[in-house]
Amino acid sequence: MRVSDRMRERTTNRLTRGCAEGYLSVDTLSVRVDAAFSARRDSELDRLVADVPKLPWRLDEVRRFVGRTARRAREWLYGPPRLPPPPLTTEGEHMLIGRAESCNLVIESPTVSRRHAELRLHDGRWLLSDLGSTNGTWVNGWHVEQAVLESGDVIGFGEFSATFG
Repeated sequence: MRVSDRMRERTTNRLTRGCAEGYLSVDTLSVRVDAAFSARRDSELDRLVADVPKLPWRLDEVRRFVGRTARRAREWLYGPPRLPPPPLTTEGEHMLIGRAESCNLVIESPTVSRRHAELRLHDGRWLLSDLGSTNGTWVNGWHVEQAVLESGDVIGFGEFSATFG
């Protein structure tokens, strides 16, 4: 059977993953990829990957995909979750937000930094400050370093988002 571009792509992807996992050397990868692009039959492609095991999806990739899909479905059905105003009462008191157990508000998401943001009561208003997070802090779709929050603002930490107040 004649080889399609899709079959060539699958073969080269499998060869590349096999090289990354240590089943092939870089030189062998180069020779086999060249052979994949000049192959005319499926059987030629099959021979190129015969000694490379089929690599299953990695468990962390599956978890990320399932989590992202479930979160999007929840948000589509119910909107983003609502976070009540924090129980801070005295001026200057703060609340840490992040993935670490030491944070006041723990968000278990790989896109949230260990110490992602800080929420502080300042002059009777809520001030949200990013703490140098990797994936950023967002308020109403805008990337912010610092912002004053109002009730109803949509805040985001990495891929996690919620409505404030």
